[in-house]
Amino acid sequence: MAPVDPEMLKGRVVEAVDERAGLLLDVSHRVHGRPELLFEEHFASRLLASTLAGAGFDVEMPAFGLETAFAGRAGAVDGPGVAVLCEYDALPGIGHGCGHNIIAAAGLGAALAAATVAPDAGGRLLVLGTPAEEGGGGAARLVDAGVLDGRLLDRPKVYRTIHLPPSPHLNIISSQKRDEME
Repeated sequence: MAPVDPEMLKGRVVEAVDERAGLLLDVSHRVHGRPELLFEEHFASRLLASTLAGAGFDVEMPAFGLETAFAGRAGAVDGPGVAVLCEYDALPGIGHGCGHNIIAAAGLGAALAAATVAPDAGGRLLVLGTPAEEGGGGAARLVDAGVLDGRLLDRPKVYRTIHLPPSPHLNIISSQKRDEME
């Protein structure tokens, strides 16, 4: 594969996010308007998964034994990988006080935008819908189920999440990846 200009790819990603701003705001508002508690996030998970599928992602739902978890894949068959986590559960009696509706839309936007350059960059993209982050440890359950064991994404080069859940597994993974990137 010929070398690609990172600045050109960055410009395309920014453009792709800007083009989808209305969609992402709508998704955020729709998830906010229907707060769902841990492991009951049927509306939010279906909305995100169907949006990814409509954009050409290969989507598995339910995933990893969790009814409201999903995994979406795009990009090259092999090559460096990027994992994006989308959180979408609400707090009891409060709703989306932690802003998981925004985290869901931001993750969706990152995934949709990254997918526009993944083939040219030679990379793979994995989008995970992580239910029950407010007390159920959905992302930790995905890790325990082997989501990062190489079956879907072998040792992602970039691993970021906007909101680290109280999970020793993910805090360790995130800290290790952050250290590797510095």
